[in-house]
Amino acid sequence: MKFCCEMLLAASLVFFFGCDNAETKLVRAAAHEFSKNYCRDYIAVAEIEKTVSSADTCIQKLQASGLWASFGFSQKRYRAYYKDSFRVGNFLPLEVQAEDLNVPGTGQALMPLSLYTGYAYDDFLTSYRDDLDQNILLHKRAVEVFGPLNPKMVNLFSFQRLNDEGTMTVISFTTKKGFPEKTKIRGTGLLYLDGEGRVCAFRMENLEERYSKFTRIKGSGTLPRVTDDVLMVEYAWEKGRIWTKGVEQVVRWVEPENKTAGMYYAAEESPCRNPFKFQIATKQRIMFKDPVNGFPEQMTNMREIFPRENQMGPALPYVSTGTPRTRAFMEKVLAERRAHFQRAGLSEEEEEEEIRVVLNEQTRALDLYKSLYGSQYQFHF
Repeated sequence: MKFCCEMLLAASLVFFFGCDNAETKLVRAAAHEFSKNYCRDYIAVAEIEKTVSSADTCIQKLQASGLWASFGFSQKRYRAYYKDSFRVGNFLPLEVQAEDLNVPGTGQALMPLSLYTGYAYDDFLTSYRDDLDQNILLHKRAVEVFGPLNPKMVNLFSFQRLNDEGTMTVISFTTKKGFPEKTKIRGTGLLYLDGEGRVCAFRMENLEERYSKFTRIKGSGTLPRVTDDVLMVEYAWEKGRIWTKGVEQVVRWVEPENKTAGMYYAAEESPCRNPFKFQIATKQRIMFKDPVNGFPEQMTNMREIFPRENQMGPALPYVSTGTPRTRAFMEKVLAERRAHFQRAGLSEEEEEEEIRVVLNEQTRALDLYKSLYGSQYQFHF
């Protein structure tokens, strides 16, 4: 009877986990360690840099430094990012240096506003977004929740061990089933494990994710692409906990041969109109340092300090310790918004309040930095 029970238990385990090969066992163990040990609440200094190139010539550089917070990390799966209880954009700017983007061939500066029209080919000829958005962190979040870093997702991917790089084990992974109903990501990538079998980095090329994009589309067909892109994420272990060390995304816009499809997939919104004509490419990197894992009371106070909307977005270009984006520039931007985006319905009082809120965010960030690190923030830009 004991022998039969053991056989039934073994059969049940095989049915539940499947017949894992060696690579799948390594990934499953690494995913369990990642899920169990990622630091739930912490705050770190984030240094952001984004460059925009036209035909391999840099036409804009955006830099920012600030405090970034990770509150309540989990790998709970939500259908779309706007339903996710974990927010990726908890960011308070300490300083920003943002150049105006001069439209190639015109010498005219493009105002730092967003204009969205859709995802058809003609839409990309007019749409643009000139700021430091949070796309790169949303892609990272999609892989962490719906990729092989989540032990509940491992069975949806196939794995193959490649040549090791020094002490690191390198395993390629590919989505094999369940897209987009069970996993919201599709693509091929590399997973890097350290000498102890723990996740230290991943890399994905031409990721298609429906966690932050095309969230309502149910079909599993591949969308035609208008970008070639690479996403790279690096992690660090400290005192038995894992936290994000760096995120980088490189995007190059590629004109499709077929221009009649109803929708095209792009890794990000173009920083200027008609990215195909101007051969636009972007590189964005966020490096995190000096993580602080506060006591529960301290983390609660931090939650109150960070903006309620939890966005990295449009406020950033307005805060600057230098030129050209000073208060006068902010007022110029808002004047353009009044002229071109009347549908926003902002009164002059509301616009002035918007300016005040942005400047207050910088003041709060400076105060919080001093309380966390015991010294004044040293400006770099």
